[in-house]
Amino acid sequence: MKYFTVGVVFALFHMIIHPLLSLILTPLRWMTFGLVGVLLHGLILFLVSWVLVAAEGMTQLTIAPWYMYVVIGAILSAVNTVLHWID
Repeated sequence: MKYFTVGVVFALFHMIIHPLLSLILTPLRWMTFGLVGVLLHGLILFLVSWVLVAAEGMTQLTIAPWYMYVVIGAILSAVNTVLHWID
């Protein structure tokens, strides 16, 4: 049930917060040739883990080193890019 909760919260954050932050960060995205997208995915993942730890006490979701958010954000950006190419 914990993984389902994490998936639902991540999907909601990705559907609601990601477009808003993406719109706000569009000029910065143009200046960095899209590298802000990696940081944006990492930020969304950090916010999901922070909200779940605060709301439910799910300490298993905590990602220890801060740079892993950026690494996972890069993976999410790569998967997102491939899925957009397929579509």
